[in-house]
Amino acid sequence: MENKKLIPIPVSGCSPEMADAIANFNAAVTPSHTLRSRRYSLWTLVSTHIDAAAESAMKLTPHRLSERYSFSEHAKRLGCNDAVKVLRFFNKKHAVSETYYDFETLVYLLYFIKSRDNFDKPRLAFSIEEHPFCELCWRFTVAFDSYSEGEDKPTGSIRYCTEHIPSSTNSCYRNDHRHRESFKEWLRILGAEKVSSPSSDLTDQINIRKKAYNFSHAKLTERRIKILKLYAMGLSQAEIARQLGITRQAVSKSLYKLRGYFSTWVEVSLTNILD
Repeated sequence: MENKKLIPIPVSGCSPEMADAIANFNAAVTPSHTLRSRRYSLWTLVSTHIDAAAESAMKLTPHRLSERYSFSEHAKRLGCNDAVKVLRFFNKKHAVSETYYDFETLVYLLYFIKSRDNFDKPRLAFSIEEHPFCELCWRFTVAFDSYSEGEDKPTGSIRYCTEHIPSSTNSCYRNDHRHRESFKEWLRILGAEKVSSPSSDLTDQINIRKKAYNFSHAKLTERRIKILKLYAMGLSQAEIARQLGITRQAVSKSLYKLRGYFSTWVEVSLTNILD
């Protein structure tokens, strides 16, 4: 519970406007403020006390988070992790002395907001965060979508997305359920476990799950599946040939044909399996 006492502090060198905004934010925030609370919303405090200073800093840079939304609105839509990445990108690519420390101050503010949201959540919320994806594809579960929108009581399936609800008339569940085990196997081969955690980048997880989904649904011969899996694991053509008892030329020919086959998929190709 000690982390609830942490407060964001202005980075040394930030503008007086940003320093005053952070001071006003700190004076207003209470232990009751969270991202999920409607009555004590952290985003409301950010909108009230931080948006104006953030807008002033954005005007001094070639780019901004969004011309349509305020800082608080865009950060809420984007998520704290991705908003931090964008601000750090701005500082790296378009470093302006007048805004660098303002952006760093906003980064610390976002870290504070994220840490505040990690406390006192019901067990269901933890389950939703740990398992945001549908069991059969790369899409988010219905419950995670509901949770991401800030609903106090997330609703819907915690196992499937809208496309795979078993009871739905137009559901893809029956067709994709047949590929469940193959999908799991491809997730393992493509290293999904390495990036599967509540704190990891969801975009990386989505890309891997899309690849696994497409590979598991492709109509391939057993030998080409073995070649593809070994290639995805990082083996050379010679090593694959020795392991399968075939010539290196046969491996090369299969990979060439597979490369052409998968090039029709935007998210999946042998050229980026090991990304």
